[in-house]
Amino acid sequence: MRDKKVTFLSLILIFTCLSLSFAAFIFDNNNKSRQKKIDLMNGVDKIAYYNNLDDISRDEMEKGLLIPLPKGEESDYEIEYSKVYRQMKITISDTNKEFFNKNHIEGLTNGLTDLKTDFKKEGKKEKTIVTVSLDNIYDYKSIIEDGNLYIKYYSMWDKYDKIVVIDPGHGADNKGIVLNDGVEADIDFAVASYIEKYLKDAGIGVCLTRDENQDPSIEKRVDMANQLNADMFISIHVNESDDKSESYNGVLVMYNEKDDTLKSKLLGDYVLKNYIKNTQAKNLQCIEGSSLKLIGDSKVPVALVELGFLTNKPEAQKLISKDYQQQAALGIFNGILEAYNNAEFLKEKK
Repeated sequence: MRDKKVTFLSLILIFTCLSLSFAAFIFDNNNKSRQKKIDLMNGVDKIAYYNNLDDISRDEMEKGLLIPLPKGEESDYEIEYSKVYRQMKITISDTNKEFFNKNHIEGLTNGLTDLKTDFKKEGKKEKTIVTVSLDNIYDYKSIIEDGNLYIKYYSMWDKYDKIVVIDPGHGADNKGIVLNDGVEADIDFAVASYIEKYLKDAGIGVCLTRDENQDPSIEKRVDMANQLNADMFISIHVNESDDKSESYNGVLVMYNEKDDTLKSKLLGDYVLKNYIKNTQAKNLQCIEGSSLKLIGDSKVPVALVELGFLTNKPEAQKLISKDYQQQAALGIFNGILEAYNNAEFLKEKK
């Protein structure tokens, strides 16, 4: 009788073990199946899924996009943001796919059109690049709290009552005019960067259409100003004479004569006047320019400034000088301020 009891208990034990093993097998398969489904989701859907799964609070969501960090405030991370491409890249060291399977990206999905995670390994070092695509041009702020990086996007108009878009011509492999030790793309960017600084110091919102290593299309540049509904759009270039003659020199400004508010002409005149006042450059006038796509497609007041001629050696030497670049930028900045101080210019935008 005792042997029968032992045998019966053994059978129960074996059955229990088999049942647990089978349950574990089913659970594991379900987890793998669920993970496969999650892997097939786009980044924005994943965030929404994990928001529900982890029951993320509304307070946490309002802080913005939540990205877990491996070492909290001690984590090594970098944020790069291109407004013209509406894209942000967050590089986080010491992370991999396993880390983000266990620690989910969550938070607000408002304003996001896509989110991708790329996992890189170089030797023993691992990192994750989170690429966030946005539906508009935003400013952002970031904080670290409770071991997470929070990134919140907001309209520039929520912060500023004045916004200017500055377009440094050319960029990246497109150097523009290269003559007499001068490279147009570099000069354009240097002057635009000084204007950016002066505007920021004055509390005016400003966007550059590119950084040093970018060459956005004409469409993207002008779309940035239009999308933001900026107060004004200023494009920076340098000039050359058709016959490469050294006799040509001076500053030329182009405006959009199709702008029936006349604000483009006002802006061009103010920029030209103040540029000459600050640099003593020769006045080549403010002329019509809507035949250029950058100018003609602009829905906001626009002025394209040809700073001077690289074909003219003395002027080229000025244009590559840091002091002259600062004076040129200050002249354009003063023209912007004069436009803002004009009652006609401040009339309600379309």
